[in-house]
Amino acid sequence: MIRILIADDHQLIIDGLQSILVGMEDVSIVATAQNGYQVLERLESGLCPDVILMDINMPGLDGLDCTRQVTRKYPG
Repeated sequence: MIRILIADDHQLIIDGLQSILVGMEDVSIVATAQNGYQVLERLESGLCPDVILMDINMPGLDGLDCTRQVTRKYPG
């Protein structure tokens, strides 16, 4: 099972990705986030997705800076 976290500041995009991915075998959407801070909160709470689909342009902590922090804090 591939666990996916979707991060985007537009709910329409999150909903669209979920509708595409939900029908796929061996795929599970474990969380969503509206900005990079929420991504980090989810990871710090113990969530361990295999894949993070992250928008680059988000308010607060954007996708590029968040990705840098995630790869530094969670290299595995």
